[in-house]
Amino acid sequence: MSKRGKTILIIILAIIATSIFLILKKTPIKSSNKVNIFQDFSLLETESEQFVISRVTKIDFSQDKVFVFDQKQRKIFVFSESFSYLYSIGSPGQGPGELEDPVDFAVCSDKIVVLERFPRKLDIFKLNGEFLERVNLKIPEEISYSYPSAILPGPDTTFIIAYDLSDHLIDVYDAQGNYKSTLLKREEPIIIYRKNIGNESAIGFYNQKKSIVHFNRLDGEFIEIYPDGVLGNRFRIQDASLQKIARELKKNLEKESRSSNIQSDIISFLLYTNFCLDEKDNLYVAKLRSDKDNVGQKIWIFDSEQKCHAGLVRLPDGEKVKDLYFGNGQFYLVSDLEKIWVTKRRKP
Repeated sequence: MSKRGKTILIIILAIIATSIFLILKKTPIKSSNKVNIFQDFSLLETESEQFVISRVTKIDFSQDKVFVFDQKQRKIFVFSESFSYLYSIGSPGQGPGELEDPVDFAVCSDKIVVLERFPRKLDIFKLNGEFLERVNLKIPEEISYSYPSAILPGPDTTFIIAYDLSDHLIDVYDAQGNYKSTLLKREEPIIIYRKNIGNESAIGFYNQKKSIVHFNRLDGEFIEIYPDGVLGNRFRIQDASLQKIARELKKNLEKESRSSNIQSDIISFLLYTNFCLDEKDNLYVAKLRSDKDNVGQKIWIFDSEQKCHAGLVRLPDGEKVKDLYFGNGQFYLVSDLEKIWVTKRRKP
Protein backbone atom coordinates (compact mmCIF):
# COMPACT_ATOMS: atom_id res chain seq x y z
CA MET A 1 0.00 0.00 0.00
CA SER A 2 1.30 3.45 -0.89
CA LYS A 3 2.12 6.03 1.75
CA ARG A 4 -0.89 8.08 0.65
CA GLY A 5 -3.16 5.01 0.89
CA LYS A 6 -1.96 4.29 4.44
CA THR A 7 -2.68 7.88 5.44
CA ILE A 8 -6.22 7.70 4.03
CA LEU A 9 -6.81 4.39 5.82
CA ILE A 10 -5.67 5.84 9.14
CA ILE A 11 -8.00 8.84 8.68
CA ILE A 12 -10.96 6.55 7.88
CA LEU A 13 -10.26 4.35 10.93
CA ALA A 14 -10.00 7.44 13.14
CA ILE A 15 -13.37 8.71 11.85
CA ILE A 16 -15.00 5.30 12.51
CA ALA A 17 -13.51 5.12 16.02
CA THR A 18 -14.71 8.65 16.82
CA SER A 19 -18.22 7.84 15.56
CA ILE A 20 -18.41 4.70 17.69
CA PHE A 21 -17.22 6.65 20.73
CA LEU A 22 -19.88 9.34 20.23
CA ILE A 23 -22.63 6.73 19.79
CA LEU A 24 -21.59 4.93 22.96
CA LYS A 25 -21.38 8.22 24.83
CA LYS A 26 -24.97 9.11 23.89
CA THR A 27 -26.30 5.62 24.58
CA PRO A 28 -27.41 5.21 28.21
CA ILE A 29 -25.57 2.43 29.99
CA LYS A 30 -27.93 -0.03 31.60
CA SER A 31 -27.04 -0.36 35.25
CA SER A 32 -26.70 -3.79 36.75
CA ASN A 33 -29.11 -5.03 39.38
CA LYS A 34 -28.94 -2.73 42.38
CA VAL A 35 -27.60 -4.23 45.56
CA ASN A 36 -29.87 -4.72 48.54
CA ILE A 37 -28.12 -2.47 51.04
CA PHE A 38 -29.61 -3.70 54.34
CA GLN A 39 -29.96 -7.33 55.44
CA ASP A 40 -30.27 -9.41 58.63
CA PHE A 41 -33.17 -7.48 60.17
CA SER A 42 -34.53 -7.92 63.67
CA LEU A 43 -37.66 -6.26 65.04
CA LEU A 44 -37.59 -3.79 67.92
CA GLU A 45 -40.81 -4.36 69.81
CA THR A 46 -43.12 -1.34 69.78
CA GLU A 47 -45.83 -2.89 71.93
CA SER A 48 -45.82 -4.80 75.22
CA GLU A 49 -47.68 -4.92 78.55
CA GLN A 50 -45.58 -1.91 79.69
CA PHE A 51 -45.86 0.37 76.66
CA VAL A 52 -47.37 0.90 73.20
CA ILE A 53 -45.70 3.09 70.56
CA SER A 54 -48.30 4.31 68.09
CA ARG A 55 -46.28 6.66 65.85
CA VAL A 56 -42.49 6.51 65.52
CA THR A 57 -41.57 10.14 64.87
CA LYS A 58 -37.83 10.10 65.53
CA ILE A 59 -35.07 7.90 66.99
CA ASP A 60 -31.95 9.22 68.73
CA PHE A 61 -29.18 7.66 70.77
CA SER A 62 -26.89 8.04 73.74
CA GLN A 63 -23.91 5.77 74.40
CA ASP A 64 -26.04 3.05 75.97
CA LYS A 65 -29.68 3.94 75.26
CA VAL A 66 -32.13 4.24 72.37
CA PHE A 67 -34.76 7.01 72.51
CA VAL A 68 -37.95 6.65 70.43
CA PHE A 69 -40.18 9.72 70.08
CA ASP A 70 -43.92 9.18 69.66
CA GLN A 71 -45.42 12.52 68.61
CA LYS A 72 -48.98 11.24 68.78
CA GLN A 73 -48.68 10.26 72.46
CA ARG A 74 -46.30 13.13 73.24
CA LYS A 75 -43.79 10.79 74.85
CA ILE A 76 -40.23 9.55 74.40
CA PHE A 77 -39.75 5.85 75.08
CA VAL A 78 -36.32 4.78 76.32
CA PHE A 79 -34.69 1.39 75.66
CA SER A 80 -31.39 -0.20 76.58
CA GLU A 81 -28.83 -1.17 73.94
CA SER A 82 -30.30 -4.68 74.02
CA PHE A 83 -33.76 -3.15 73.38
CA SER A 84 -35.17 -3.75 76.86
CA TYR A 85 -37.77 -1.14 77.73
CA LEU A 86 -36.63 1.16 80.57
CA TYR A 87 -38.96 4.16 81.01
CA SER A 88 -40.71 7.02 79.19
CA ILE A 89 -40.20 10.78 79.22
CA GLY A 90 -43.01 13.35 79.05
CA SER A 91 -46.79 13.16 78.89
CA PRO A 92 -49.59 15.21 77.29
CA GLY A 93 -50.28 18.54 78.97
CA GLN A 94 -49.04 22.05 79.62
CA GLY A 95 -47.44 21.70 83.05
CA PRO A 96 -43.78 21.15 83.99
CA GLY A 97 -42.52 17.97 82.33
CA GLU A 98 -45.62 17.75 80.10
CA LEU A 99 -45.58 18.20 76.33
CA GLU A 100 -48.14 20.26 74.43
CA ASP A 101 -47.08 20.19 70.75
CA PRO A 102 -43.70 18.42 70.47
CA VAL A 103 -42.22 18.08 66.96
CA ASP A 104 -38.61 17.03 67.53
CA PHE A 105 -36.03 16.25 70.20
CA ALA A 106 -32.26 15.96 70.54
CA VAL A 107 -30.08 13.92 72.87
CA CYS A 108 -27.20 16.00 74.25
CA SER A 109 -24.33 14.65 76.34
CA ASP A 110 -26.20 14.96 79.64
CA LYS A 111 -29.77 15.97 78.77
CA ILE A 112 -32.66 15.70 76.33
CA VAL A 113 -34.15 18.77 74.68
CA VAL A 114 -37.70 18.58 73.29
CA LEU A 115 -38.76 21.16 70.73
CA GLU A 116 -42.40 22.33 70.89
CA ARG A 117 -43.84 23.92 67.77
CA PHE A 118 -46.95 25.87 68.70
CA PRO A 119 -45.78 27.20 72.07
CA ARG A 120 -42.30 27.77 70.49
CA LYS A 121 -40.40 26.49 73.47
CA LEU A 122 -37.89 23.91 74.65
CA ASP A 123 -38.56 21.40 77.42
CA ILE A 124 -35.33 20.08 78.92
CA PHE A 125 -34.98 16.79 80.79
CA LYS A 126 -32.16 14.78 82.31
CA LEU A 127 -31.32 11.55 80.49
CA ASN A 128 -33.16 9.66 83.23
CA GLY A 129 -36.37 11.58 82.42
CA GLU A 130 -36.31 14.10 85.26
CA PHE A 131 -37.67 17.48 84.14
CA LEU A 132 -35.19 20.36 84.42
CA GLU A 133 -36.59 23.53 82.85
CA ARG A 134 -38.65 25.18 80.12
CA VAL A 135 -37.13 27.73 77.75
CA ASN A 136 -39.21 30.03 75.52
CA LEU A 137 -37.78 30.72 72.06
CA LYS A 138 -37.66 34.41 71.12
CA ILE A 139 -38.41 34.17 67.40
CA PRO A 140 -37.13 37.21 65.41
CA GLU A 141 -39.85 39.68 64.51
CA GLU A 142 -39.20 39.37 60.76
CA ILE A 143 -40.12 35.67 60.87
CA SER A 144 -42.84 35.91 63.51
CA TYR A 145 -45.08 33.74 61.31
CA SER A 146 -42.60 30.83 61.52
CA TYR A 147 -42.87 27.73 63.66
CA PRO A 148 -39.82 25.60 64.59
CA SER A 149 -39.73 22.06 63.24
CA ALA A 150 -36.30 20.54 63.94
CA ILE A 151 -33.52 20.86 66.51
CA LEU A 152 -29.86 19.94 66.98
CA PRO A 153 -27.59 20.64 69.96
CA GLY A 154 -25.13 23.36 68.96
CA PRO A 155 -21.70 24.28 70.34
CA ASP A 156 -21.34 26.04 73.70
CA THR A 157 -24.87 25.26 74.99
CA THR A 158 -26.53 26.73 71.89
CA PHE A 159 -29.38 25.16 69.92
CA ILE A 160 -29.73 24.89 66.14
CA ILE A 161 -33.32 25.31 64.93
CA ALA A 162 -35.00 24.75 61.55
CA TYR A 163 -38.55 25.80 60.60
CA ASP A 164 -41.64 24.57 58.76
CA LEU A 165 -41.93 27.77 56.76
CA SER A 166 -39.59 30.71 57.07
CA ASP A 167 -37.19 32.99 55.25
CA HIS A 168 -34.66 31.40 57.62
CA LEU A 169 -33.76 27.75 57.10
CA ILE A 170 -31.41 27.34 60.07
CA ASP A 171 -31.02 29.65 63.09
CA VAL A 172 -28.93 29.53 66.27
CA TYR A 173 -30.40 30.22 69.74
CA ASP A 174 -28.61 30.46 73.07
CA ALA A 175 -29.42 28.48 76.22
CA GLN A 176 -31.97 31.13 77.28
CA GLY A 177 -33.87 30.92 73.98
CA ASN A 178 -32.53 34.17 72.53
CA TYR A 179 -31.98 34.33 68.76
CA LYS A 180 -28.27 34.68 67.96
CA SER A 181 -27.73 34.29 64.23
CA THR A 182 -28.97 32.80 60.94
CA LEU A 183 -26.82 30.08 59.40
CA LEU A 184 -28.82 29.50 56.23
CA LYS A 185 -31.59 31.40 54.43
CA ARG A 186 -34.31 30.15 52.12
CA GLU A 187 -33.89 30.99 48.43
CA GLU A 188 -37.59 31.08 47.48
CA PRO A 189 -39.45 34.08 48.93
CA ILE A 190 -42.22 33.65 51.49
CA ILE A 191 -45.49 35.19 50.28
CA ILE A 192 -47.73 35.91 53.25
CA TYR A 193 -51.48 35.41 52.56
CA ARG A 194 -50.64 32.97 49.78
CA LYS A 195 -50.12 29.24 49.66
CA ASN A 196 -46.49 28.28 50.18
CA ILE A 197 -44.49 25.09 49.88
CA GLY A 198 -42.86 24.45 53.23
CA ASN A 199 -39.13 24.21 53.72
CA GLU A 200 -39.36 20.41 54.02
CA SER A 201 -36.19 20.61 56.09
CA ALA A 202 -34.21 17.77 57.55
CA ILE A 203 -31.04 18.74 59.42
CA GLY A 204 -28.21 16.70 60.87
CA PHE A 205 -24.53 16.75 61.69
CA TYR A 206 -21.93 16.02 59.02
CA ASN A 207 -18.17 15.77 58.53
CA GLN A 208 -17.58 14.12 61.93
CA LYS A 209 -19.92 16.73 63.48
CA LYS A 210 -17.78 19.63 62.28
CA SER A 211 -20.60 20.90 60.06
CA ILE A 212 -24.37 20.70 59.59
CA VAL A 213 -26.32 19.50 56.56
CA HIS A 214 -29.69 20.88 55.51
CA PHE A 215 -31.69 18.51 53.26
CA ASN A 216 -34.69 19.62 51.23
CA ARG A 217 -36.99 16.57 51.14
CA LEU A 218 -38.80 17.90 48.06
CA ASP A 219 -35.86 19.03 45.90
CA GLY A 220 -33.39 16.40 47.07
CA GLU A 221 -30.65 18.99 47.68
CA PHE A 222 -28.08 18.93 50.47
CA ILE A 223 -26.37 22.11 51.71
CA GLU A 224 -23.47 21.87 54.14
CA ILE A 225 -22.81 24.77 56.50
CA TYR A 226 -20.34 25.34 59.32
CA PRO A 227 -21.18 26.83 62.76
CA ASP A 228 -19.50 30.12 61.77
CA GLY A 229 -21.87 30.46 58.79
CA VAL A 230 -19.41 29.44 56.08
CA LEU A 231 -21.04 27.34 53.36
CA GLY A 232 -19.48 23.98 52.55
CA ASN A 233 -20.43 21.49 49.86
CA ARG A 234 -23.70 21.51 47.97
CA PHE A 235 -24.90 18.33 46.28
CA ARG A 236 -28.14 16.82 45.02
CA ILE A 237 -29.80 13.47 44.38
CA GLN A 238 -29.66 12.97 40.62
CA ASP A 239 -33.05 11.48 39.79
CA ALA A 240 -34.66 13.10 36.75
CA SER A 241 -38.16 11.71 37.40
CA LEU A 242 -38.28 13.00 41.00
CA GLN A 243 -36.83 16.37 39.99
CA LYS A 244 -39.58 16.67 37.37
CA ILE A 245 -42.24 15.92 40.00
CA ALA A 246 -40.79 18.61 42.29
CA ARG A 247 -40.81 21.21 39.47
CA GLU A 248 -44.41 20.39 38.51
CA LEU A 249 -45.58 20.63 42.13
CA LYS A 250 -44.02 24.07 42.47
CA LYS A 251 -45.54 25.29 39.19
CA ASN A 252 -49.02 24.09 40.12
CA LEU A 253 -48.75 25.73 43.52
CA GLU A 254 -47.69 29.03 41.96
CA LYS A 255 -50.83 29.00 39.79
CA GLU A 256 -53.04 28.43 42.86
CA SER A 257 -51.24 31.18 44.79
CA ARG A 258 -51.98 33.83 42.17
CA SER A 259 -55.71 33.25 42.47
CA SER A 260 -55.77 33.27 46.27
CA ASN A 261 -55.59 36.31 48.54
CA ILE A 262 -57.00 34.99 51.81
CA GLN A 263 -54.89 31.93 52.54
CA SER A 264 -51.45 31.38 54.04
CA ASP A 265 -51.43 27.58 53.88
CA ILE A 266 -48.25 25.55 54.21
CA ILE A 267 -48.36 22.74 51.69
CA SER A 268 -46.10 19.76 52.37
CA PHE A 269 -44.72 17.44 49.71
CA LEU A 270 -42.11 14.85 50.63
CA LEU A 271 -40.37 12.78 47.96
CA TYR A 272 -37.55 11.47 50.15
CA THR A 273 -37.09 10.07 53.64
CA ASN A 274 -34.93 11.84 56.18
CA PHE A 275 -31.21 11.13 55.96
CA CYS A 276 -28.73 9.51 58.34
CA LEU A 277 -24.96 9.10 58.51
CA ASP A 278 -22.91 6.12 59.58
CA GLU A 279 -19.65 6.17 61.52
CA LYS A 280 -17.66 6.81 58.31
CA ASP A 281 -19.76 9.82 57.27
CA ASN A 282 -21.53 7.93 54.50
CA LEU A 283 -24.90 9.62 54.03
CA TYR A 284 -28.03 7.50 53.38
CA VAL A 285 -31.40 8.68 52.04
CA ALA A 286 -34.22 6.69 50.42
CA LYS A 287 -37.07 7.36 48.04
CA LEU A 288 -40.35 7.44 49.93
CA ARG A 289 -42.21 5.21 47.48
CA SER A 290 -41.23 1.97 45.82
CA ASP A 291 -40.82 1.80 42.06
CA LYS A 292 -43.51 0.20 39.89
CA ASP A 293 -41.71 -3.15 39.72
CA ASN A 294 -41.98 -3.28 43.54
CA VAL A 295 -38.52 -4.82 43.95
CA GLY A 296 -37.73 -2.36 46.72
CA GLN A 297 -37.16 1.29 47.46
CA LYS A 298 -34.31 3.13 45.86
CA ILE A 299 -31.65 4.36 48.24
CA TRP A 300 -28.76 6.72 47.62
CA ILE A 301 -25.48 6.66 49.53
CA PHE A 302 -23.11 9.63 49.38
CA ASP A 303 -19.59 8.92 50.57
CA SER A 304 -17.45 11.47 52.43
CA GLU A 305 -16.47 13.04 49.08
CA GLN A 306 -20.15 13.31 47.98
CA LYS A 307 -19.80 10.60 45.35
CA CYS A 308 -23.20 8.96 44.97
CA HIS A 309 -23.95 5.23 44.90
CA ALA A 310 -27.42 3.74 44.42
CA GLY A 311 -28.95 0.60 45.83
CA LEU A 312 -32.20 -0.86 47.12
CA VAL A 313 -33.73 -1.35 50.52
CA ARG A 314 -36.25 -4.14 51.10
CA LEU A 315 -37.98 -4.53 54.43
CA PRO A 316 -39.52 -7.84 55.50
CA ASP A 317 -43.12 -8.52 54.47
CA GLY A 318 -43.04 -5.79 51.80
CA GLU A 319 -43.18 -2.91 54.28
CA LYS A 320 -41.98 0.51 53.11
CA VAL A 321 -39.31 2.67 54.73
CA LYS A 322 -40.52 6.06 55.93
CA ASP A 323 -37.46 7.05 58.03
CA LEU A 324 -33.97 5.75 58.70
CA TYR A 325 -31.46 6.29 61.50
CA PHE A 326 -28.01 5.07 62.52
CA GLY A 327 -26.68 4.70 66.03
CA ASN A 328 -24.23 2.57 67.98
CA GLY A 329 -23.25 0.55 64.92
CA GLN A 330 -26.78 -0.28 63.72
CA PHE A 331 -29.34 1.05 61.24
CA TYR A 332 -32.91 1.57 62.43
CA LEU A 333 -35.49 1.60 59.62
CA VAL A 334 -39.01 2.79 60.47
CA SER A 335 -41.71 1.32 58.25
CA ASP A 336 -45.05 2.65 57.05
CA LEU A 337 -46.65 0.30 59.60
CA GLU A 338 -44.74 2.03 62.44
CA LYS A 339 -42.46 -0.96 62.96
CA ILE A 340 -38.76 -0.52 63.74
CA TRP A 341 -36.47 -2.88 61.85
CA VAL A 342 -32.88 -3.03 63.14
CA THR A 343 -29.87 -4.30 61.19
CA LYS A 344 -27.12 -6.47 62.61
CA ARG A 345 -24.59 -4.50 64.66
CA ARG A 346 -21.43 -3.59 62.80
CA LYS A 347 -18.09 -4.68 64.21
CA PRO A 348 -16.07 -1.76 65.57
